[in-house]
Amino acid sequence: MSVPTPLSTLNWDVLLHLVTFLSRPDLSSLMKTSHEYYDIGLRQLFRDPVELSACNILSFHTCLRMGTSPARASFLRHVIVNCSHSRVARAQSSCGELPSIERLLNDVLRSASTLKRLRFDWGAASSSGLAAPLRRLTARFGPMHRFPAADPIVLLEPFRSTLEQLDLSVIHCEDETVQYPHVRSLTLADCYHGMLRGGIDVGPVARAFPNVETFTLSAAKVHPEASQWSNGRCCDHTGVIERCRVMNQQYWRCEDGAGDDAAWQSLTHVAVGHVIDLYMLGLCRPVPRVEIKALSESTAWMLPHVLADTRPSSLVISLFARDYVLASLPRLFSPADGASLTRFSLDFRCDVPEVNVDQMVANLTALLAPLRVEHLSIRLARWDSAGPYRLSQDGLLAIDDALARIGDAADTVASQLMDRIPLSKALTMEVGRREARTMRK
Repeated sequence: MSVPTPLSTLNWDVLLHLVTFLSRPDLSSLMKTSHEYYDIGLRQLFRDPVELSACNILSFHTCLRMGTSPARASFLRHVIVNCSHSRVARAQSSCGELPSIERLLNDVLRSASTLKRLRFDWGAASSSGLAAPLRRLTARFGPMHRFPAADPIVLLEPFRSTLEQLDLSVIHCEDETVQYPHVRSLTLADCYHGMLRGGIDVGPVARAFPNVETFTLSAAKVHPEASQWSNGRCCDHTGVIERCRVMNQQYWRCEDGAGDDAAWQSLTHVAVGHVIDLYMLGLCRPVPRVEIKALSESTAWMLPHVLADTRPSSLVISLFARDYVLASLPRLFSPADGASLTRFSLDFRCDVPEVNVDQMVANLTALLAPLRVEHLSIRLARWDSAGPYRLSQDGLLAIDDALARIGDAADTVASQLMDRIPLSKALTMEVGRREARTMRK
């Protein structure tokens, strides 16, 4: 759960009413004699992200236009838009016709000449007047978000020379001449291959963003749950998965022939929502750091393939701390598959209050003892939902109690693992807020 910031709860109407208590001469005098303090106050006010909703956009729009020197919009650095498909709340205006959200948003964004970060939930062509030096853009729209399908290229093209980080729900890179050479971090979700959910054609993406160093993908964004280990996911289609892998491997082989001009030569970090995503990417190049947020019993066979594709030195895998998942640990991959690993992290999601620590230690030993991994990290944390539903408060408290008991014994468990894994030099075990570190002398 995100921590509320001052701006996330600020009522702009209250701010405006406080200002109106001052007479015009007093307000003018304050502005003339306290410019430096006024500037400092505005910078502090806009330090946190400004989240625009249907309830505050009209008053915020008015707030930006109060006064003429300096322009308040020039202090905006980070804006979160969550209202582009809403209507202005009637409570914001006691009379007259309400302006449209689209007009207000365009007015705010076009006046924000120094905006660096924008989180957007639409892709309307009318936003093309935005001319700020955007460096970070998050856009959430497309079929998965129940919004009209939109092409974010209209938003992106004005910022080809400034964009460094992109987080997009869906993108279509049809014009192969348009490139964004400064983008180093790219996150994609809800990608489509044809009309089927859950596939990715990486070629157009790599051509549009050739210098990506960090790539995050969740091609079929599905909330992880323990039942997926046995049942799989409803969105997984074998035909699409294999077709995407073959297509992407062909692309990477062609890129390897391009020498120094090949895309993603500097790729250092790949994080995927499911092992299927990494399997579909078919990466034919070393990637130092790989993160896999989920896998299932029916897809565990893909893990050796993706390790052979990427040959990582650092691997992070997330699993549920259920007995039937823990039992599979020794079979995740062989010593030959993990020969390149020097760092390995396992993040366990605890969604039930029973965690078999003895089984976890035994099976981790069977997996890790043959490996040449020098730095190990084991993390157990509460997982507070079952599918789309949040666990009851009693259930959450029971999990917290179980983790507290394990945390009390974390030093002992870490020492046991260290003794059983002879090639390891350092081990970190994090349980909730407790942390145990063990170094080999």
